[in-house]
Amino acid sequence: MSATTGCLCASSPKATGRPDCVERRGVSNGAVLGFYQVADGTINQIPEGTDLTQAYVEGKFNETDFKDRWYQLPRNYMVVNERAEDDKEDIEGISKRTGEAGTRTRTFQLIGKDATPEALAYLRSLQCRGLAFFDLTKKNQIVGTNIGDGNLRMTKIEDDTFEVIATYASEGVIEKIMVTWVIDETELDEEQDYIPSALITYQPRFWYQSAPQQVCISYVDQDALTDIVVTLKWMRNKFNPDGLTGFLAADFNTEESNTPATVYNKTTSSNVTVTVVESSDPDQYTLTLAAPQNEGDEILIGIYDKTGYFAEQISVTLNAAS
Repeated sequence: MSATTGCLCASSPKATGRPDCVERRGVSNGAVLGFYQVADGTINQIPEGTDLTQAYVEGKFNETDFKDRWYQLPRNYMVVNERAEDDKEDIEGISKRTGEAGTRTRTFQLIGKDATPEALAYLRSLQCRGLAFFDLTKKNQIVGTNIGDGNLRMTKIEDDTFEVIATYASEGVIEKIMVTWVIDETELDEEQDYIPSALITYQPRFWYQSAPQQVCISYVDQDALTDIVVTLKWMRNKFNPDGLTGFLAADFNTEESNTPATVYNKTTSSNVTVTVVESSDPDQYTLTLAAPQNEGDEILIGIYDKTGYFAEQISVTLNAAS
């Protein structure tokens, strides 16, 4: 289904002049994804007059509710923003417009170290969602939709059109992930707008360095109903032994408690304070509970509110015989 582009007969034609200096839109080379509707049900947007500082942008990346977050992608290569021709019908050799616009698509590639299996995993985790995006350009502009209220909305992606395909490296060819989506039929080309670089304090070319990492917490061992050993790795538990280092007790908490330096005993519905020691294995951490818990208790371990990192919490059932 495509947008209707029939004649606009309800209002007078618009004047055709323009100001002397109009900045042109740059070539696309990046994208920020997000939910079209955020947690409170409003449209994902940058309000008019927002000071786009590093703190503002990183705050969006680190929102605790996943529906409120921005998801910054690595640099986009070979970007194609394409609008198919309007639908037509040939009548007596003349093409007549039917009033339906052709589909608009955005296609691009992630390449090299940005095209890993982990990148494929985070892209696929965004599929089947009600998504939207800001287009980023080589001129450091933020491109979106402005319906006339001055706010810059994320441009809506048509449901079930977000596609990702991985291609492996071969002789003379670098590995790639091909990404494509269709712009929702309700989005009009004439409502596209952008925030110019001069109004952006924290330039989009730096944003990916602020993108949070996904942490995989994996259970390793436990002892005496007080010590639980886990590993922390980027995205998943890989064969490669290298993991994430430098985490402290205050970085561990759960959504249920949201209290630093705690795990959550789901069986007793209580927080349990922990101390944390990083072992000589760079990704292993021993969490020592402040007091022994009961055998069979279910302990939730997470990293819930640490800037720059997200983790899916895990459940460990205590076993005195471990």
